[in-house]
Amino acid sequence: MSRGWRSGPYLAIQTGGRGNIGDSQILWQVDTGAPYVSSIVQYDGLIYMANGRGIVTCVDAKTGERVWQERLGGIYSASLVAADGKIYLFSETGETLVLRAGRKPEVIAKNQLYEHFVASPAIAESHLYVRSAGHLIAIAPN
Repeated sequence: MSRGWRSGPYLAIQTGGRGNIGDSQILWQVDTGAPYVSSIVQYDGLIYMANGRGIVTCVDAKTGERVWQERLGGIYSASLVAADGKIYLFSETGETLVLRAGRKPEVIAKNQLYEHFVASPAIAESHLYVRSAGHLIAIAPN
């Protein structure tokens, strides 16, 4: 869970609670570093997030401990998505990054779509759908 202010806290909450949950339901908390706009994504035991300064962070979903953090450039308002062992990022300036999911930062593709992206992408079947300020784009394998 991220709380939606600049570099605010993020935390993991135990599922199954009822009513007013308190500190006993919080599994772990990191006091700073959450993205301001984009949502975080959990994939294969790791949590990925990107902020408006181009910093991408990966943390362990069980412990909240940082696995890696890299300045990869870009301004990210669109939320990250994950599928097929990859993490997809779309920056406001149209640069797209594809990272290999895992405990080491690895950019496997970088492309420029020359569009303005703030809407979060969606994945359906074998297609990745992204909406820019002017277009809806479907990306599919060959």
